[in-house]
Amino acid sequence: MTVAVDPDLVALDRECYPSNPLSRRQWQQVWNRESVLVASQRTGEGKPTAYLIAVVEVEGGSECVKVKRLGVAPGLRRQGRAKGLLEAVGSKNCEAEVREDNLPALKLLTGCGFRPAGVLSGRFGEVDGVLLWREGRE
Repeated sequence: MTVAVDPDLVALDRECYPSNPLSRRQWQQVWNRESVLVASQRTGEGKPTAYLIAVVEVEGGSECVKVKRLGVAPGLRRQGRAKGLLEAVGSKNCEAEVREDNLPALKLLTGCGFRPAGVLSGRFGEVDGVLLWREGRE
């Protein structure tokens, strides 16, 4: 079964990642994957202002939420929207990969309890990535 992709989320992704937006095929894969979590915040008119895409996987008998994409509309950043989406993930173990030069994302994630867990050499082309981990809270 194919699920329709939300065109407003596609447009927001293009705003948030102008040099690397998800392709239509990638969005279709997101919507049709069973273990995917898509959360968004919206205006009263229903337009998305922020979104999170994560995959829920079972590792060693416990669930791990792997944050794949997090975006906030450029004019609405630094207002707690991304933090709210990360908190919506709840108390599960969480993992995220971030470019080592993306200081705002690193600051956000460490402020939400994530800690560096490794370097991902060449993960983002010529830029290394940082693997971040947050232990689940009971």
